[in-house]
Amino acid sequence: AMRQHPQETTVQVYGCGVLDMLAWNDNSNKVSIATALEITTAGGISVVLETMRQHPQDINVQHYGCQALATLAFNNDNSVSIATTGGISAVLGAMRQHPQDSKVQHQGCKALTTLAVNDDNKVSI
Repeated sequence: AMRQHPQETTVQVYGCGVLDMLAWNDNSNKVSIATALEITTAGGISVVLETMRQHPQDINVQHYGCQALATLAFNNDNSVSIATTGGISAVLGAMRQHPQDSKVQHQGCKALTTLAVNDDNKVSI
């Protein structure tokens, strides 16, 4: 749906939110690494980054995009993939674009913190 309706911000916001929720294992309240990898294999990281780039002015897209990236980055392979495909700059761009929005700032910091667990990403951040 996100790729079929790239200009519909409501679809993009809900899509990012759904990807974030799918990655969580409700039974243990932890990120499901296997599910996060499935989301990535299906193009989840790229679609989140695409929507963040297409809708930089939309606070909700940026908020839920950062949130989805933060969750997906719990997996080290995903963390590397997010960083190498421009995820760090996307998160920083969202934070710069919306400095007064606490939700974007919170999720952006969460994403950067999760990405910084990887030593290579620390250097980039």
